Amino acid sequence: MPVILRNVQIYKLSWKAPAYHTVMQILHNPLYAGAYAFGRIAQKTRIVDGRARKVSGFKKPREEWNVLLRDNHPGYICWQEYEDNQKLLLENAHMKKNCSRKSARGGRALLTGLMRCGRCGRMMRVFYGQAKGNAHRCQCRGDDAHVGAGLCIGIGGVRVDRAVALQVLEAVSDRAVEAAILASDQVERSRKEIIAAVERELRPMRCIGCAAWRRDLISSMSSSIATATH
Repeated sequence: MPVILRNVQIYKLSWKAPAYHTVMQILHNPLYAGAYAFGRIAQKTRIVDGRARKVSGFKKPREEWNVLLRDNHPGYICWQEYEDNQKLLLENAHMKKNCSRKSARGGRALLTGLMRCGRCGRMMRVFYGQAKGNAHRCQCRGDDAHVGAGLCIGIGGVRVDRAVALQVLEAVSDRAVEAAILASDQVERSRKEIIAAVERELRPMRCIGCAAWRRDLISSMSSSIATATH
């Protein structure tokens, strides 16, 4: 990605590998979608050592932005694509308080990154034992940002995974598997029919092309022979 290196009087453009936070800032910025926004960041006043101090960097909800002008300039994507991206990014953001669906994450457990605490609503974390083959455990850390808040709840992950696996196997019954195989066969037949139709349309063109190539070859050979005899 292009990065501007600033000096006292010199500005230099340099290309570097994209960083995660830089990409996220671009995707969250409405400027990327052709909109002008102002006042997205707020300040809050806190009392530190008996003195009031202003702390910036708090993101405001969109309805509280000072200015938002859509279609202000040509964007890389349209506004609807920007909205869809924001929804997808929110759904894929783990360890957040929002209760939208999440994308699954890696690991041996089936519900890694998908399970929420029934008591406080936070995402539950999966912890694996140190020994090989040891069972994993799902744990809600609660409000662990505050020291001394304590853990919330924890459950064994093996029984939960077994229950989920049984539900999945029940959903993917014999009839469901047969339907999936039938749909796959239909797609394959449609693909073969399209290929056959294209081949039929190309066959006359190939014949015409071959005939024209032969005529050009004969004409070129005749010209060469005539030139050689003279």
